[in-house]
Amino acid sequence: MEMVNARLLIMCLLVVLLSHGCGHKQPKEPFTEEPKVTQEFKTQAMNFIEAGTATSAKASKGVPYTDLKAQVVSTNAAYDLMLAVWPEDIAIDAKVEFELAIERWDLALDLWDLKIRQADNPTEPDINRFDHFLKFGGCHLDVQTFGKSYLVKAYRGKRYLPFDSNIKILLDLAEMSFQTGRTQILKILQNEGGEAPEETGSEVTEDKCGDMPKENDDKTQDTKPTEAWRVLRLNMPTANNPTKLALRETS
Repeated sequence: MEMVNARLLIMCLLVVLLSHGCGHKQPKEPFTEEPKVTQEFKTQAMNFIEAGTATSAKASKGVPYTDLKAQVVSTNAAYDLMLAVWPEDIAIDAKVEFELAIERWDLALDLWDLKIRQADNPTEPDINRFDHFLKFGGCHLDVQTFGKSYLVKAYRGKRYLPFDSNIKILLDLAEMSFQTGRTQILKILQNEGGEAPEETGSEVTEDKCGDMPKENDDKTQDTKPTEAWRVLRLNMPTANNPTKLALRETS
């Protein structure tokens, strides 16, 4: 009798377990929607790419300060419009590169403006935003040292940024950052079916630093950069000589 009751109990338990098992549903994984690129973003992105490409062309070709400044202002405005509709978690690296390009174009113009106004060179510890230039130019910048016999006693032995060479360097760095971001955004637009502009074939160089020119305590403001840097100087306009921006290699 006890064996029969035990079997009946086991059978009842099996029925209960099977009934619960058949009705049990596996929990569904939460649905996560992939970020979508809106048509508005595609439009604003292409507008910014067009403006940035024009800025790069003018910077490399050589234009007056006022023309380049107007183009950079237009590019900044196009970037702000694109940024306002930039989808979250889309092309974050490209956004960083574009931010660098915008800042470096602005800094190149700021340095050019200092030269036109015959202001002091950016000098350590932080004359005319010396530290800010270093933050966005890093070891790429042409950093020189005032000589021990320099006219301004407070500047003797201090590091400073020459105008001509660093304007060119900042424009080159801006171009590099813009082209890197441009390539990344074009891939996003093409994957989303947007009518992305064709690649221009511009070569993108990694933002890495080479050898810095060695400091020399005997350098003065008129001393040329080291040959290792092959610095391109600028025939910059001044208030009395509004010539066009023309590049030539130092001899």
